[in-house]
Amino acid sequence: MLSAIGLLLTVVYVIALTLVISFSSLTPVTSCAELGLFLAGVFSPPVFLWLYLVNLQQQKQLRQINRVIDLLISERCCAEMINTSGTPAAPDLNE
Repeated sequence: MLSAIGLLLTVVYVIALTLVISFSSLTPVTSCAELGLFLAGVFSPPVFLWLYLVNLQQQKQLRQINRVIDLLISERCCAEMINTSGTPAAPDLNE
């Protein structure tokens, strides 16, 4: 879902950028430094957008992993509290 949003916003940005550049009167680039500054300014918004979307995706995955770990810990604790006869055992507070 996030990648589709990022792709859509990137395509919209490229189309808007193409329209702005085609209808504006830009002076030609005379040095490599000017070209580098222009390209850095043009590509920085999509880069930060994708960086933000990747961060959101990683947060979502970490939340899912934490839920699974919590579930496994709770299952293990419940299994340790029930002994073989089926009666609950006293919890071990030394752990």
